[in-house]
Amino acid sequence: MMKNVIYIGENIGTPDTAMFIHCQNVARIFKDIGYNVLFVSIGEKGQDNPHIYGENKYYYSIRRHSKGISRKLEHITEELSGNQFYKVFLQVAEENHPDLILYYGYSIEKKLLKYAHIKGVPFLVERVDWFEQSDHNKFFYKYIVQRKVDYSYSCLDLQADGIIAISDYLEKYFTSKQMKVVRIPPVFDTNTEMITEYKAENPISIVYCGSAGNKKDYYMPVVDALLFLNREELRYTLQIIGIPSDKISSKYDMKVLQKYGIFVYGKIGNEQARKIIHESDFSVLFRDPKRYAKAGFSTKFAESMVLGVPVICNSVGGADTVITNGVNGIVIDSRDKERIINILSEILTYDENHINQIKNQALDFANSFFNYSGYVDKLRAFIADITSGMKSNG
Repeated sequence: MMKNVIYIGENIGTPDTAMFIHCQNVARIFKDIGYNVLFVSIGEKGQDNPHIYGENKYYYSIRRHSKGISRKLEHITEELSGNQFYKVFLQVAEENHPDLILYYGYSIEKKLLKYAHIKGVPFLVERVDWFEQSDHNKFFYKYIVQRKVDYSYSCLDLQADGIIAISDYLEKYFTSKQMKVVRIPPVFDTNTEMITEYKAENPISIVYCGSAGNKKDYYMPVVDALLFLNREELRYTLQIIGIPSDKISSKYDMKVLQKYGIFVYGKIGNEQARKIIHESDFSVLFRDPKRYAKAGFSTKFAESMVLGVPVICNSVGGADTVITNGVNGIVIDSRDKERIINILSEILTYDENHINQIKNQALDFANSFFNYSGYVDKLRAFIADITSGMKSNG
């Protein structure tokens, strides 16, 4: 008989986002160890409730306001109290009697902890990033939300029965706090059988995939590098996915960018984005060497390798640590325009076989490290350890 896990998080039910894709793939691991996964998230006004996405059922706490000051006030109230969100959880829990709760969030952690401990249900927390106050500009996020997040990491998370950590950094942090931890990076059904081979007669194709609100990544130095390198001949192309054209046109003339082989797509569907990535030779990811870069693990970084596209990135002590430089990707020591120009100029000296070898090595690594099936036994043993410990303590 299948057991029930309620997978709950404020934003995990927003389709076509990295968070949505990540959580659906983690759910596949739970299904393979005998769990029926029920998602609880926050949805927009007009959202079907519940809603089926693929094989998964989503229950939503529906926002009552779609715009204006009312929406902002509703958001702030829910961020601080989570009352409406928690009510939806209670309804789903009452109907489905969860055998396990997995929380990806912060606003109602104290409430969920209390519920789980009263009911004797194992309570797991999934942690995928950890920002600092200096990473925020707005007062509400800088001084209220981030303090709540830090309180979770330093206190509430340590009362959970176990932690699913996305990175080596977070695994080490929670292990140092004597917590039971399992590390699960971004995972996929790694079914890409072949790379898209590079041909020497074509420009080297580079792709960056981000989002409009993403302040973690730096892609402008790559744009500047290509404007310099392509000034006499089109040696490279750059395709920018997820960034609105008006955000880039405020600094660059879009016609000039296209002339220099730089194309801006804005927000597009996940399947179209995957196709563009798969047909590229390299992807790029440049970040500051701060805690968020160490604690997190970019889904697009992992997905790029899954599609046989090696990543060019800077060394920050995060996702870059899975790359063997020059073998399955390229790691440089800074994100400066000059350093990017140097490494791209070096790549231009590689022949077809060399580039395709790096692409194949990226794919081979991804088929092992990012394949969801490789974490089935690991998660099964982790949960068995937690449940057996609860029985012996009970």
